[in-house]
Amino acid sequence: MGQTFAEVVRKQWPELSGRIELLTERENDWLVFMENPLQDCLHNREDLETFFNKIGIKNFEVMEHELVAIQNGRTRRKLTMKASEIKIEPTNWFIEDVLLERGIHIIGGDPEIGKSFITTYMGAKLSSGQSCFGVTNDPIKVMYFCAEDDLSTTASRLKMNGANLDECMLYSLDDLSFPSGMHKLQVEIAEEQPKVVFIDVINSFLDEGIDIYKDTSIRQALKPFKKLAEFENIAFVIVTHLKKGSEDKAIYRFNGSLGAVAFARVGFIMAREEDSDERVLSIVKSNLGKKHNYKFHWSWDSPQVSFLGITEQKANDIGRQLSAVDECEEDIVMLLEESTTSSLSSNKLKKDIESMGHSLASYNRAIKELKKDNKVGHNKEGGQTYIALKDVA
Repeated sequence: MGQTFAEVVRKQWPELSGRIELLTERENDWLVFMENPLQDCLHNREDLETFFNKIGIKNFEVMEHELVAIQNGRTRRKLTMKASEIKIEPTNWFIEDVLLERGIHIIGGDPEIGKSFITTYMGAKLSSGQSCFGVTNDPIKVMYFCAEDDLSTTASRLKMNGANLDECMLYSLDDLSFPSGMHKLQVEIAEEQPKVVFIDVINSFLDEGIDIYKDTSIRQALKPFKKLAEFENIAFVIVTHLKKGSEDKAIYRFNGSLGAVAFARVGFIMAREEDSDERVLSIVKSNLGKKHNYKFHWSWDSPQVSFLGITEQKANDIGRQLSAVDECEEDIVMLLEESTTSSLSSNKLKKDIESMGHSLASYNRAIKELKKDNKVGHNKEGGQTYIALKDVA
């Protein structure tokens, strides 16, 4: 007997597991259908199309084509397809330059600086359709997985910031970890259909075997989030801590391997003004938007957050001065991260850096410092010199 329909679908498209579980819970007859041999389900094309439609798949023909290929003996999932077959998706923002639909976002800050105040501010405003980062949109549902604050504290902060509490879902168990627990997350998201999911802090939700200081390990943990974000059209906002000390460049300050911030589409760093209740939230990495700096105000006596607008001040500059060479280093690292191979030809990199306003002298000094710190290396290929990121874990 060949593979069952259920075995093939769960192996080929693990991101569908949450929606499948909900469907089979509500309509038990689909359990019987899924346990049929794949060949039988392919012959029953009407039910096959109905099944995929019920779990929200609109491109049924693509799925059917893949299943037929498997039934005909292909043992692997095809990894390439014609560019003409690709549906080109527009870039959609929930908040322009800040919160990207179908994207992973990471917020880093020192302990007890108030990172969860920012996430509850965002969720409150988004759920109630109020202005968030100066932008007003229709209300959307949000979901929170909080490890450091209890449910009452999170709900209180949301309420104080004007949330529609019926559109704010709080995860109530403490036995969830990733990537082993992705199935539980998939089911919750499939059932509740949030648009933004906050995970605070990510370290508390990682499996024991995940080493945040190893690039391959942290990417293994975050990869399923990317798949789920793209499939469900949602944004993940992941909160983490910063490394101790202030000597590192902004892009290197996130706790653990560089792989975490490199995996994100948008990366933020938050800092608190000395002798003040004002905080600066800076975008230090962005694949598609502009890198703004935003200022907020709140006190520990009240969780109500006031948005003060865009500022020239950078979170990473608070308490120290950033030289022209330091800024050039940050932009070099960002450009290399955005490259699919984490490397660029020396000529291309130099041209891009100069177009961002850096001098050739700053570029040469920045490359020298990055090599000295073992953060980039170079190699020659086809008569050209390439600059490449190194794994700094």
